[in-house]
Amino acid sequence: MHETQITPPMQPSKLLAGIYVVPTPIGHLKDMTLRAIEVLKDVAIIYCEDTRVSRKLLDHYGIDCKVGIYHEHSREHERTAIIERAKSEAVALVSDAGTPLISDPGGKLISEARAQHVNVFPLPGASAVTTALSACGLDVRHFLFIGFLSTKKEQRKKQLRDNEEVDAAIVMFERASRLSSLLEDIEAVFPDRNIAVAREITKRYETFWQGHVSEARAHFLSPVKGELVVIIEKPVMVEKKTALGALELKLLKAALPSLGVKQSALLAADCFQISRNDAYQILQDLQKEDADE
Repeated sequence: MHETQITPPMQPSKLLAGIYVVPTPIGHLKDMTLRAIEVLKDVAIIYCEDTRVSRKLLDHYGIDCKVGIYHEHSREHERTAIIERAKSEAVALVSDAGTPLISDPGGKLISEARAQHVNVFPLPGASAVTTALSACGLDVRHFLFIGFLSTKKEQRKKQLRDNEEVDAAIVMFERASRLSSLLEDIEAVFPDRNIAVAREITKRYETFWQGHVSEARAHFLSPVKGELVVIIEKPVMVEKKTALGALELKLLKAALPSLGVKQSALLAADCFQISRNDAYQILQDLQKEDADE
């Protein structure tokens, strides 16, 4: 097993060779850490998604450093060149906003760098995910981040359904132009949930909306701008058995050994008109009781 030093020297003039993963502001230019500024001033080159976007930030902080391009369309030979350079020099990777690799390009680069035993130094900093979670008002002690969903409706609904039984808040990014379609799909898959929508986080017109999913579409009838963070609350855990009577529970218990939890839950949701989440929890409880007996 190969281990790399994960704490670079304190002196910015003596950075170790490797790739420095540097978060940048998600809106407010002052949301840069002192360490991030020092690192960007001292690396040999900064690889950006869009040099025009990054140049505004660099100019604001008086950072005069060579810049290169690395984005989702970069080819293998470009990754190879960055990795080779990082073997002998300190280089930085930034995204247009937030922490690189969090729904941004860079995953292949870092994976290949690690495979070649190149140092990778992550810096803490701005992230739209954690910033939105901290102020959304929902129970987010456990959460699942699923990034941008498909632009195709059926595929998007499938992605939502795949996470229907997750016992955690679900966090995703979306563009304003597709918000209405996304909310429609969320209501279809999660009709009993509350959601939160965070827009323009840390910017002048930052807004947070929270409410029942059925209210969201009406609230967002008027077009909005920018990229958004949408959070679906975790399932509300209640005593599920009260949703069904003794006969229904007896039938489910009989079906469980042959159908299994998932298929039995789908059958229960269809026959007894309860949510899939409720049905799944009931079947899990029944299965646990059988195991304990």
